[in-house]
Amino acid sequence: MPMQTSTFLTPLALAAFVASCTLGGCQPQGEDGPSGEGGAGGEFTDDGGRAGSDSPIGGGGGAAGGGQAGSSQAGSGAGGQAGASQGGAAGGGQAGSQGGKGGAAGAAPVRVDFGIDSLPDNTTCIAIATATDTIPPKLSDTGCVQKQNPREPATGVIPYDVASPLWSDGASKRRFMALPAGGKIKVQADGDWELPIGTTLIKTFELDGQMLETRFMVRLKDGSWLGYTYQWPPNGTDAMLQDKDAADRKVGNIRWTFPSRANCLACHTEAAGRSLGLETAQLNSDFVYSGNKVANQLATFTHLALFTAPIGDPAKLPALPNPLTSTTATTEARARSYLHSNCSHCHRPGGAMEVSLDLRYATTLAQTKTCNVVPSKTTYNIPGAMLIAPGSAGPDSQSIVSVRLNSTIANIRMPALGTSVLNTQAVALIDAWITKLKACP
Repeated sequence: MPMQTSTFLTPLALAAFVASCTLGGCQPQGEDGPSGEGGAGGEFTDDGGRAGSDSPIGGGGGAAGGGQAGSSQAGSGAGGQAGASQGGAAGGGQAGSQGGKGGAAGAAPVRVDFGIDSLPDNTTCIAIATATDTIPPKLSDTGCVQKQNPREPATGVIPYDVASPLWSDGASKRRFMALPAGGKIKVQADGDWELPIGTTLIKTFELDGQMLETRFMVRLKDGSWLGYTYQWPPNGTDAMLQDKDAADRKVGNIRWTFPSRANCLACHTEAAGRSLGLETAQLNSDFVYSGNKVANQLATFTHLALFTAPIGDPAKLPALPNPLTSTTATTEARARSYLHSNCSHCHRPGGAMEVSLDLRYATTLAQTKTCNVVPSKTTYNIPGAMLIAPGSAGPDSQSIVSVRLNSTIANIRMPALGTSVLNTQAVALIDAWITKLKACP
């Protein structure tokens, strides 16, 4: 069974055939051209075709959605953009002072009913049974990635993505799951998924062309979850298991934090089911699978018989809009979607925070207990402060939700863990929504 690799596309990105090249999965590669003339872009099979190698100048351009430039000098035509870590948009690479044309865009993905024909056998990515079991010291020894190329998943690992992602300081991510033999997913009444014992969830992070870490969440035989991560050294070919404590490293202009095992469970709360993002509304979205096929993820999972009971027609099920790219959802829906994916794992009934907020997407605004509600912990000495004060948004506003999202101060900013860089687009979206609010329901 060939390995399944894929990428998620928002409706806007799919319509424009635009997707950025993410870590190590862009296949096949485009050809290198002679100096001054880029090669052809690779077929759009994963996250856009990868560019040719670092020589000669003006090497191959990417496929639709932008491959990486062949060298540090960009081609002047369609395709590659300057810098080995940046993708050029389809048909629109940035002009450079040297080099020739980038490669042509790849073919558009083909719509199919489901993206994976049959469930791949998972014989190698086996979760540890207890928290005291030995965790493989190298990523390549986990059985969940290719032994000779640990940037890529092993056969039997299922790719997926979420419609509304968690912000991680601009890092791109790929997500995979490995279910135990015969394991099924139970969809709960609120749409969250209960994954079987023995499940392994894998998420890789890349920033500015540099592999950072590969995180694991595994469900142990007692039903509890354990999180741990593998650090990629700069320009490394394999990642090493991080110990239980947190660590950090300078990456470009930011300091990247590698979470401790306790940090993993601080965000992956019990109230949210530990497996963040695995819910019906998050996966009710299109995904480009291996072979350049695009299909709805829920339809694909149904075809693979991964659910304990039928979930119904995806067209009739809830779906989160992408907060930053949706062209059909309202400002409120997009803002609420962002709060759901970035805040509601703690801010929900039974969550980790000692406050009463409920920022889940399906909760009505009145039920969120935010609008014209005085903060229960602190007002930061802001006169008239409310969690959300209709019409007041920004770093100096009366809306504490906006104030904290606009902050970079460690004990004020939200989310409190996993980020130190403002998501300026998302903050502008939240502020636009609050500014438009005329009154509370």
